[in-house]
Amino acid sequence: MYFFILFKYICLKLHFQSLVENTRDKLNRLRRTLKTALTEFQRLRERHDQQLQKHQQLLVEKHALENELSLLKEQVKTIKLAQAIQGGDDQSTRELKNQINRYIREVDRCLDLIKRD
Repeated sequence: MYFFILFKYICLKLHFQSLVENTRDKLNRLRRTLKTALTEFQRLRERHDQQLQKHQQLLVEKHALENELSLLKEQVKTIKLAQAIQGGDDQSTRELKNQINRYIREVDRCLDLIKRD
């Protein structure tokens, strides 16, 4: 009977050691996987931050270009108006009258807004 209990004890001890080693191996693999995942996460976060910064720069550039385009459109309108004043042909006279009418309507809208306040 003593032999059987000793045998059972040794078997359980070996089984327990195997379980501990197996668990230790799994924990080590899990640690390596987590370390790899964290490294990848940090790399992706840095890339995201860089892309976000680049996006912000592009938005600033876009805004500046939109402002420049608006100014250039106004300059074209002014040049056309000046040419219409100097030109004197029927087409340019019509364009000049249309432009003056647009300016008058815009002034009227501004006056209406001022009166409301």
